[in-house]
This record gives sequence, C-alpha cells and structure tokens, in this order.
Amino acid sequence: MSKRSRVERNSFLPNDLLCLVLGFLTVGEYLCRIRRISKRFREFVYHFTEIDATPEKPFQEILRAANPGSVRTVRVRFGIYKTDLRGLESLNNLEQLTFDAASKLEEKLVLVPKSTKTLVLSFCSTSANQEDFLSGLSLSCELTSLCLRECRLTDCNILWEPLCSLVSLSMSSCGLRDTHLEGIWCLRKLEQLDLSGNPELSNLWPLVPVTSLKTINLFDCPRVTDLTPLSMLANLKDTVLGSSPAPKIPHSSFFGFRDELYLMKRR
Repeated sequence: MSKRSRVERNSFLPNDLLCLVLGFLTVGEYLCRIRRISKRFREFVYHFTEIDATPEKPFQEILRAANPGSVRTVRVRFGIYKTDLRGLESLNNLEQLTFDAASKLEEKLVLVPKSTKTLVLSFCSTSANQEDFLSGLSLSCELTSLCLRECRLTDCNILWEPLCSLVSLSMSSCGLRDTHLEGIWCLRKLEQLDLSGNPELSNLWPLVPVTSLKTINLFDCPRVTDLTPLSMLANLKDTVLGSSPAPKIPHSSFFGFRDELYLMKRR
C-alpha cells in the first residue's frame, strides 16, 4: 500500500479516535513524517496548540501549517545551524515558550510575544559582548514564570525590571554569585524561588524585601550558612536545604514562620 493510500485510509477514522492518535504527536512531527496529507489531516494540524521545532523540523515550516491564533506552547531546540524565528511574535495567544541551547539570546528574546506567561531557557547564552542577561525581553511582556537551566550567568548582569510580574523563578545551576541578587527586591509578587546548584552563592539578605516568598530551594548551595534573612520572611513555608557545613539557624522562633522546614542532608 502506498504512503498516500495509508494516509487517506487513516483519515477515515472517527473524529474521537483520530484526535486520540494525533494527540501523541506535535505539529512538527506531522510535517516531517507525512509530507502529503489529506485535507482532513490538515484541518487537525491547523488547530493544534503545540509547536516543537528542531533543526530537522524547522520552525518556519511548522508555522506555515499551524494557525497562529491556536498555538499555546512553543519549544525551539537550536542546533549548529541558524534557526529562523520570524513569525514568533505573531503568536498572540502564546502562553509558554522554551528555548534550548540558544546563543545570542538577546536577539531572540526581542521576538517573544507579549502574551507569554512562562519562559524556559535551557543552556542559553548571550553574545560575547553582551553583559546584560535578558536584555532583549520587552518590559510589556508580563511573565509569571521563568525557568533558567544551566544558563551561565557568572559574568552577566541580570536585568530584574522586566521580571517584576514573576510569581515563580528558577535559576538552578546558573553560576550565581551574591551580586546577581542585588536587584531582586523588585520582584514583589515572587512566591517560588529555586537557587539550587549555585555553590558560589552565600548572601541571602537581598531576599528580605521579597515578602511574598513562600518557597525557596537552596539545595547544593554549600556557602549559604546564615539563614537569618529567611526568618524575616513571614510568608515563607517551605525551605529546601542541603549544605555543608551545616547552616547556622537562628533562634527557635525562626520555625514559627513556616509550616515545614526540610533539611536535606548530603550523603
């Protein structure tokens, strides 16, 4: 049976069954596996909400088949070749955007739609001459969640102003130093903070003005030995620690500010 015949045969499946089958694939996988698809398949692809683009599944090719108004989630995995992101800014209903292994990040952040609420950056870096991380992010983009994974920020400044609407922030294993937290006071809505995996971090006093903070993860931050600043955060409930030497915990009234305190010891 020819490839065309197999595609047409599948297109006669009932709507509910066809939706179930297609639900396991993203738009990009359709276009790479099925070049000649029936009209009914194209209608389903047009209304898909997720785009997963790689060098083998180019973003532009996927975007041409999708309906920009329906797309809610985009993940772009960058390779050694240049990735064309033109049209990303036209996704007016986009909610979550993920960049994996993106270089010259500030050029790509300019294209982030204003509707984006969750931004995930994994193994991303700025230009060699660019010191301000997240400098391309528009002030009108009101993110509520930002996740940075293995983004080396050791030699960068962090621009906190575009992030004042954040509720959740993860900066795990980003090479943070004490100077990186100096402007974090402006995150007045922040409730969840993950600083795990930053062995050079030691000073928590910049967190004191962030009174909305409820959860903080300091696992694998061995230089954090003074937890006194956390006692001033009245809304803090959960704290994850895993440091050596053992942190210096202030007076026992410190525990009255939270329901639980997890002390995770290194083995």
